[in-house]
Amino acid sequence: MWELLKLVDTWTILALPMVMVCMETSLMEPAWQGFLGRAPFYMSPMQIGTFLSIGLIPYIAVLNIGGFLIGIFGPAIQYVFGAIFSGVGVLFIGPSPWFGGAIPQSQIVVLTGYMLSLVGVALCGPAMTPLALEVFERAGYSQRQVAGASSAMFTVIIGSANFIGPPLGGLLIDQLGSVPMTTSLFAVAVILISSTSLIWVRKYIQPRNKALARFCGCAKEDAPSEPTPAS
Repeated sequence: MWELLKLVDTWTILALPMVMVCMETSLMEPAWQGFLGRAPFYMSPMQIGTFLSIGLIPYIAVLNIGGFLIGIFGPAIQYVFGAIFSGVGVLFIGPSPWFGGAIPQSQIVVLTGYMLSLVGVALCGPAMTPLALEVFERAGYSQRQVAGASSAMFTVIIGSANFIGPPLGGLLIDQLGSVPMTTSLFAVAVILISSTSLIWVRKYIQPRNKALARFCGCAKEDAPSEPTPAS
């Protein structure tokens, strides 16, 4: 596992977006009750629990088709853009004060932002393993060599990020003074760090769908067939 951690692509492509996405999913854990339990929501603990469960419905649906989508977009595109999309969703959880009041602070808006962020996570997650195998194969490792080590590495990354998320969220809310400002700043961090990964992930972008591959300019031209000799 330590050899894999020495690779630049392990950190720039695989680890950083996943750390941000996993912290994002646990960032609000200390704040849901206080945020939704007061004005303008006034939700009871039972209502908040139901609210969060409803937000998981599109996550579960997209997670079930995430593997099939890799067959269209390829793991690199799906992984990075899933992470970026999840960050965009977080902007609406507050919603962000940067919208200038154009988007109201309502249950529907917060629920929509929560759903969008989880949909991004559901897109990102299934693409993690196939992209990792491509990264490690390019570095000269076979699937047999990295199967156990990569699994352990992702367990450490995901577990650490989920461990850091709640105290970090509580600290940011205390320091910044509000949930909307906290989610806004963290959303920007997720989007920027995930977008930066595009610089390194470009060499792995190979959509499986031929039309999409041609659109991205990475379609492989078929080799011309040899002429059949005349009999």
